[in-house]
Amino acid sequence: MNRMLAVLPDAPEELRDRGALYAEMGAFRAALEDLQAYLRRRPDAPDAGDVRARVVEVAAACARLN
Repeated sequence: MNRMLAVLPDAPEELRDRGALYAEMGAFRAALEDLQAYLRRRPDAPDAGDVRARVVEVAAACARLN
């Protein structure tokens, strides 16, 4: 996914997918950054509601780490 973003840095769906993968791996801060970047680029995306819900979950996981 990092390579895809190197080739297509403006591909918001790649950010979303990498953010979801980061979250599954427990890299919550990186996941939060990617998911929020996706929403900034595609605020009206069909899956924006789902991604916003995931952002809330990931943000809570980040808070638990502190």
